[in-house]
Amino acid sequence: TIVGKITADYNREQLWMANEHLITLLQARIRGYLTRKAYQGRKTYLHQQEPYAVKIQSSWKGYKQRKSYTDRLKLLQGNIIGIVKIQSWFRMLKAKRAYQKRLQYFKDHEKEIIKIQAFLKANKARDDYRTLICSENPPLNVVRKFVHLLDQSDLDFQEELEVTRLREEVVTKIRSNQQLEKDLNLMDIKIGLLVKNRITLQTNPSYLAKLIFQMPQNKSTKFMDTVIFTLYNYASNQREEYLLLKLFETALQEEIKSKVDQIQDIVTGNPTVIKMVVSFNRGARGQNTLRQLLAPVVKEIIEDKSLIINTSPVDVYKAWVNQLETATGEAR
Repeated sequence: TIVGKITADYNREQLWMANEHLITLLQARIRGYLTRKAYQGRKTYLHQQEPYAVKIQSSWKGYKQRKSYTDRLKLLQGNIIGIVKIQSWFRMLKAKRAYQKRLQYFKDHEKEIIKIQAFLKANKARDDYRTLICSENPPLNVVRKFVHLLDQSDLDFQEELEVTRLREEVVTKIRSNQQLEKDLNLMDIKIGLLVKNRITLQTNPSYLAKLIFQMPQNKSTKFMDTVIFTLYNYASNQREEYLLLKLFETALQEEIKSKVDQIQDIVTGNPTVIKMVVSFNRGARGQNTLRQLLAPVVKEIIEDKSLIINTSPVDVYKAWVNQLETATGEAR
């Protein structure tokens, strides 16, 4: 019997172990059913007691709100002086901020405000003056504004005299300005003619060439420095340099026609045009021009070793005799 009992217990244990999953599933279903049943029962109970639950909740919330309000009211009543100060400070800060903002707006638009005020004042003054002039019975406040204009004093008389004097001075200045404008127009015409004549004298030098020889010999150099070179701008560019050289050419031709009878007169007579050319070439630009023209020729002569540069007449004669004897083979 003991063995049979043990065997039966063992078999039951093995059976439970073999069906453990099914047993667990069965237990879960039973527990779920019991839980759902309890939940449905609680839910049904709450639905049945809903009016009472709402009353309890509202009573509790009302109690909490009344208690919070009472505590807050006691706090405020206990600190009423501080609250008044805080309110006053806050209102002051708010008003001050609004005032500063408005003041800054006026400062930013000060010019526009002044223009608007001036416009309004001018309109008001014009309306009041029109009322004073056109109305038979103008209001007293309008008359009071313009009553000072009825006073006549020595100061008004002096101001009237000053205005008259200034008016006469303005008329005189206007006439003077008109005369100055006429003189300026005449000067413009003269300047235009001068520029035109300068161009004509530059491009047609025959007039200047004849004029040069009408000057005294002792004043010709000064005349050249003050007039001719200035007229040609001291040959500062190629065009004016070319025109000045054309003047020298024309003047030299004129001098040869009028003063030179023999070739020797050019060397011994001290021609005016030659002095003019020398005076021009003594300047920096003239020296540069001569250097550019003559430097290659002089350099070529200096570098030519076959040339014998000797200005002594005796040496030149001896060299000529030696060259002739060498060429002919006869002694001299």
